[in-house]
Amino acid sequence: MKEVLDVFDISAIVHELSGLAGSHVDKVYQDGDEIFLRLKGEGTKEILLKNGAWLCMSAHRRESTTHPPTFAMTMRKYIGNGRIARIYQYDCDRIIIFEIQKERLYRLIVELLPKGNVLLVDEEDTIISPLYHQRWAHRMIKRGERYQFPPATKNPYGMTFEQFTLEVKKSGEVVRGIIALGIPGKWAEEICVRAGIEKEKPGEDIDEESMGKLYRAAVEILEDIREARFTPMIVKENGKEIDVVPLTFTMYEHLEKETFSSVNEAYDEYYHRVIKKGEDAESREHLTEKKEKILRQLRQQEEALKQFIEEEERYRKEGDALFVNYGLIEGVLKGDIPPRKLKYPKALVELPDGTETVTVEIDLTKSVHENARQKYEMSKKMREKIRGVQEAMEETRKKLSHIQDTHIEKRVK
Repeated sequence: MKEVLDVFDISAIVHELSGLAGSHVDKVYQDGDEIFLRLKGEGTKEILLKNGAWLCMSAHRRESTTHPPTFAMTMRKYIGNGRIARIYQYDCDRIIIFEIQKERLYRLIVELLPKGNVLLVDEEDTIISPLYHQRWAHRMIKRGERYQFPPATKNPYGMTFEQFTLEVKKSGEVVRGIIALGIPGKWAEEICVRAGIEKEKPGEDIDEESMGKLYRAAVEILEDIREARFTPMIVKENGKEIDVVPLTFTMYEHLEKETFSSVNEAYDEYYHRVIKKGEDAESREHLTEKKEKILRQLRQQEEALKQFIEEEERYRKEGDALFVNYGLIEGVLKGDIPPRKLKYPKALVELPDGTETVTVEIDLTKSVHENARQKYEMSKKMREKIRGVQEAMEETRKKLSHIQDTHIEKRVK
């Protein structure tokens, strides 16, 4: 299942997005690592930026009732009502740049890379605000730092037949040699299929005729992308979406396809049908597990509360019974009255308490008052524990209520 865009996906998407130049940034929204730019020009359009993974025009933004995060508010401050001067892909890489003109030029840089980022820089490339702070050996993504692009990747556009042959020949397998030229893996496989060459075949065994077929297949794909000869579609297997592509793939010819009028529409539909739906299901599963954990915690607190209430009542009754039966306890302490059970210095005595009989453990080395005070102190400790558990239960119920509200909200979405 496709989860991230490759450089050719991005080329096709950005080709269409470039037509939005001249539009103005009306609003910036944020939901976690999803950023939405609402643009107004000839109508209203919204662009989805999924950090490190996806970018396309979208018709599926969900309304949020929460306060916008700091990053979204910063974007609104700097680029709100700014004019889109240009949208382009950086050097055939998974990096997209939005140039936005206000009183000065800003660039919104979207890195669809592992541990990606979305950041705003000024005309001097000083970082104004990143979605995330990051550090590598060669660069730092942090407010106030000068932005540096990640190390360059290979650009397959303009490669000669000799360069293509050299790379394929020195690689263990044909497909690996094509990937080494900067062509994504799936596309390298498609080149092999179009040329009729097994992808695992050793590169050194490819003759000139076969190499020519591979090179022409690669150039054909590159030219189709450069000239925007797109045939966007979602590919399905057994009714399940497995891929979305901007061109017709020979290796998918036996599978079901759903075609679209634009690349962005196809990629938007795939993202929300497959990736977003999967994330929502995973999120709901996580919420269910979290809810069950909170419910277990609440049950444990309820059991503890019940135990503390019973113990508080028992210690209080024992203290009262000691005072009510003061003379009897005095007799036990003096040795005149035998206790029910004796294990010096402790003794068990049975004391009448109204219609009941209370069994109380006393300390034979202490007075009646000291024994009673000890019971009341234990009763007090239990009351403190009861208050503590009740406060903890209140917090647990708040957490449970929040989880239930979130669960309902996600089901509604």
